Amino acid sequence: MTSIVTALLVIGGIDYNAPFRTDTKPKPVGNQLIKAVTGTAKSAAGGGTASMEDALGDLTDTGAAAAGANGTPAEMEEALKKLSDLPDEMAKMAEGADGLHGEETKPEQTLMCIVYGVITNDERIPTSFLFAGKPQQSYQHVAEIRAEDLEKSEFLRLAVKLFQKVQPRPAIPTTYEAVWVKPVLICKIRYRNMNDDGTIRDATFDSIIRDESDRTASRNTRRRGR
Repeated sequence: MTSIVTALLVIGGIDYNAPFRTDTKPKPVGNQLIKAVTGTAKSAAGGGTASMEDALGDLTDTGAAAAGANGTPAEMEEALKKLSDLPDEMAKMAEGADGLHGEETKPEQTLMCIVYGVITNDERIPTSFLFAGKPQQSYQHVAEIRAEDLEKSEFLRLAVKLFQKVQPRPAIPTTYEAVWVKPVLICKIRYRNMNDDGTIRDATFDSIIRDESDRTASRNTRRRGR
């Protein structure tokens, strides 16, 4: 709005000194200025790349200057009417922009998950990890997080801890093909959007909360000591 007001009052130039001059004729604001400003506003609301400078550049050519100089009272009245409607149009465009980007502004949430599978390449190097959680009543697949999206320290911790936890079948029903691991790592993942089926879009790994294999090993050691 600041750019628009500046363009209209300063750059585009409604000539407020014109009524007090005697040496030149007042030059009414034509439709070119209104089209330039509203066009730029609409481009901005729709994610376009047009700038105020680009729009006002249209006013500097010979044709636009001539149109402004030769404007009639009727054109002046029409231009001012469009100008008076501009705030309402801007408000509508702002509402539309909020609707387009509404998903991006959702608050971030977290979900406790287990790692149940590891997808590897031909060299048996992990390329992604499969997570299961309980967004509803029972455990189900919720997210796949790629190894390249993890920090190096996080990747190494997951890979090392799961290396000796391989098992023949997945801990939960799944359609993925992977190396299945015991669900001993309890992790926290972050997300903003969850699909209706409980899967998560654009999940981000947060941290390992607990390693159940360590607790199991400790219990077994105590039992043997007895």
